[in-house]
Amino acid sequence: MILTTVLQIFATIILPLFLLIGVGFVADRCFRLDQQTLSRVCFHLLLPPLIFIKVLESTIDLAQMRVVILVTLAQIAILLPLAYLAFSRGPFRPQRLLLSLCTAFFNCGNYGIPLAELAFPGIGVGVMAVVLMTQNFATFSLGIYLVERRDSSARRILLGFLKMPIIHAILAAFLLRLFPFELPTQLQQSLHYLGNGLVPVALITLGVQLSRSPLTRNLPSLLSISVGRLILSPLIAWGLVNLFDVEPPLSTILIVAAGLPVAVNVYIVASEYDDLDSALASQTIFWTTLLSALTLSVLLAIVS
Repeated sequence: MILTTVLQIFATIILPLFLLIGVGFVADRCFRLDQQTLSRVCFHLLLPPLIFIKVLESTIDLAQMRVVILVTLAQIAILLPLAYLAFSRGPFRPQRLLLSLCTAFFNCGNYGIPLAELAFPGIGVGVMAVVLMTQNFATFSLGIYLVERRDSSARRILLGFLKMPIIHAILAAFLLRLFPFELPTQLQQSLHYLGNGLVPVALITLGVQLSRSPLTRNLPSLLSISVGRLILSPLIAWGLVNLFDVEPPLSTILIVAAGLPVAVNVYIVASEYDDLDSALASQTIFWTTLLSALTLSVLLAIVS
């Protein structure tokens, strides 16, 4: 019974995502696509309209939003020190900070949003948008602070947070929900067109990123990260949603989100600092994304 459910979920939810990732992978090998432009198009042009429309039309309220932020931050607060201690011994020690970041931060953007759209129609994208906002804030504030431990003032962190397009999209959607005002039909239609473009473009962009990941051998680190990110993280999320008494479908989405592969943002941070091995970060993204085809199918079958 469980095997049938896993295969059905893989065929209907996971496989379509990976086919588009594969398109991006092959296209980059053939045409060498501009990865930076694709990422900017996703983050600045396609993601905000999708989040705006989904939050505007979804049933997620401010109380649920607070719960999502609380659970996401609590998970980071548990995973980061736990991973740091675990990677402070043996061959892991030189890159313990990078490995800890890989364990704590997951790809809720160009993987999580498309997954939420397919697996949890309605409220899914709205919830994942709040997770994405919280994860991005933590990555580019706490993550960078841990790496450089200087020039990380509260003002700079706050300004960086407020510059995120998804913040403006979420706030605008909630404001419109408070007032009896409807957007012009033409504007709504244009926003829908833009938002609908995110899923294929985001997954193709992820495929481009994966096509440039070096496939060198680093088995102990990759295996440890895969276990921590794809298995331990959802278990911690399960404990947290029970601790805070979070009800479905919110709890289900948070558990599934916790099982997403390593965030591309970790590679971006690693690329900026010589102390971090960006090649290793790239490898963890590649392998956890690949393995997540299996683990997320099983996880979705269990929580559903």
